[in-house]
Amino acid sequence: MKKVAIIIRALPFNTIRNSEALRCAVGLTIEEENKIQVLFIGDGVWTAASLDSKAVSSRDLGKHVETLEMMEAELIAEEEALAARGIKVSREEIATKPREGINQAIREADVVMAF
Repeated sequence: MKKVAIIIRALPFNTIRNSEALRCAVGLTIEEENKIQVLFIGDGVWTAASLDSKAVSSRDLGKHVETLEMMEAELIAEEEALAARGIKVSREEIATKPREGINQAIREADVVMAF
């Protein structure tokens, strides 16, 4: 089994970067041996909030999140980043962990991809 960590650290506003990161994560689930973790850190935690994609000039992320959940990928947002920005995860598919838990997941990954 290969542990793959996809790190989303950029703002989701006026870009398709975060949508493409999630799409990439979905593609990696095709290989049954991969254990996928999507980690929302820093400004990337905005992606974990329910945002109106048209209002932020981005693509809809919901279908990717739903597919990742169905494919048993882990989606985790950094608690400290959420608190610092005053936002809450509004998608039940996305768990939260403290920064140390996120760092541990990155250290244990065989492959790390950052967006």
